[in-house]
Parts: sequence; C-alpha cells; structure tokens
Amino acid sequence: MAKYTVKMSCGHEEMVELLGKNADRQRKIEYFESSGLYGRTGKIRRFN
Repeated sequence: MAKYTVKMSCGHEEMVELLGKNADRQRKIEYFESSGLYGRTGKIRRFN
C-alpha cells in the first residue's frame, strides 16, 4: 500500500492510496493522469 499525489486529467491534485504490485499502481496513476477522477472530496481515496 502506498500513497501518491496524482495530478488528475482535470488539473487538480489528489492524494490516492494504491494497493497491488508496483506495475499495477503505475498503471492506475497513468489512468488517473489521462482520465482522472472529477470532483474533490478532500479525502485520501483508496483503490485496489
């Protein structure tokens, strides 16, 4: 489990907590950067 600050495709930065292998975490980060989440919650989001 690791926490990353990711710049989402909409331009804001979000703290996300990612689980899984390093390659899977990197794939998720790339997805968020290209198709990221919209709307801020102010919370750390956890993804499996």
